[in-house]
Amino acid sequence: MNKISLMVNSIEEIIDSINFKKIYSFFKKQKIAIYNDGFLYFSNEVLPFNKSIRDSLRDLSDCAILNYESLHHDNLINAGFFIKQMVMNMFYKKHDGRIPNDLIALQYPNIYLNYDYIRYERQLLMKAYSASDNYVKLNYLRMFLNVRDLRRQLIGNDFSMLEYGLETITGLSEYAMYKAVSSIDKKVMKNRLKDLMRDFHINANGYFDFRHINMYSGLFLILLMNDLQIDIEHIFESSQTLYQIVTRKVNFIREPIAFKSDKNLLEKLTKHDEEIAEKFT
Repeated sequence: MNKISLMVNSIEEIIDSINFKKIYSFFKKQKIAIYNDGFLYFSNEVLPFNKSIRDSLRDLSDCAILNYESLHHDNLINAGFFIKQMVMNMFYKKHDGRIPNDLIALQYPNIYLNYDYIRYERQLLMKAYSASDNYVKLNYLRMFLNVRDLRRQLIGNDFSMLEYGLETITGLSEYAMYKAVSSIDKKVMKNRLKDLMRDFHINANGYFDFRHINMYSGLFLILLMNDLQIDIEHIFESSQTLYQIVTRKVNFIREPIAFKSDKNLLEKLTKHDEEIAEKFT
């Protein structure tokens, strides 16, 4: 048995030890597989990747599949990655209305001020999440909601709803991983959260991709909602987004904002546009 097959078995043992009902009452465990160099590794067999897709498409629709190159050195984290993928599969299988239309997302407006607002929005979300006092958390959250509402006016409702939907399904998937890993080793999850917080700040300055923008905001918003005792129990099967729930629970004032703009952001955006144009060429 090669190292990837051994990894699949190890990860599956960890997943089997997790109480899925405590993550989400309707959660159903799926088979897992790792692919690499054209092969698909299950716990009990190895198949050529293309052939297995062609011959077992129905089975693979209920299977969480990840690339070997994307995995972590810690199999507990890898088990979390697979659980995250299972939740994403669940959303796609039921054609959840919050899944963004990628063709519309390709037209996401390339407005410098929007990205500058996003950078500030992320700073506020991190300050809200990191604060030890709930009053301070709530104050930063209100500021976050105000900035986000200004962005909605800037880019329009349609693109904003795409953001809120993606933020919700990726956030819930990340949250499922958070709960699963924490149920086994809280220290491992705490260290991962530190890494995510660092990446969250870096990505705010460097990424202009629609999906990167909303990569981890949902997770931190959920954790913040938990701290403020805002119920998200039924959101897995709901049609609501996290943002819609928060704005119904928390009042905020629509007002002008003052923050330090990133002087290098326009240069980064220009460089990003040039790289995209080169790829298309």
